[in-house]
Amino acid sequence: MSATPVCIYTTNNWKDKLRVSKIETKQLKKENKRLHIRIAKGYQIQQNLKAEIVKLKESSSNLTGSISLGSKPKRHKYGLILIFLAVHLQSLHGLSYRQTREVLLRYISLLGLKISVPSATSIRNWVQKLAYFRVYGQEVAPSAGRILLVDESASIGQEKVLLLLSLDEEKV
Repeated sequence: MSATPVCIYTTNNWKDKLRVSKIETKQLKKENKRLHIRIAKGYQIQQNLKAEIVKLKESSSNLTGSISLGSKPKRHKYGLILIFLAVHLQSLHGLSYRQTREVLLRYISLLGLKISVPSATSIRNWVQKLAYFRVYGQEVAPSAGRILLVDESASIGQEKVLLLLSLDEEKV
């Protein structure tokens, strides 16, 4: 028995593959064009938004620049209006120094101002200076024989000391 060679004839698959790859190439080129157009539109939208943000920042800086908080005293960081408001809130409304700071923080954020908020220590110092001014800076009523000062700010280590000072009216 002799073996006869078996020949399998195949069709030209490369032509079909070429046809399919040309169709895919056309589709991919169309998709590529569409994506490039979409990217260009997105880039343009991004540029427009950046320009709008710049305009909003400029308008907001002009708005906050128009609000004046008064002149600043020497060696002070804050304006007179802010100092007056802090002392007023603390002394007349009975708020603590930290509560006064929180109220000022809310006012400033509500008004959209770009200024720093004074610390509780700064407010405390302002209130003490106001008390000093009321005793030594103004005339004392003639009917008072003695002036009594109550001071809680003195401390020894970690402990606070209640200090009572009595002054003669004539010496003030």
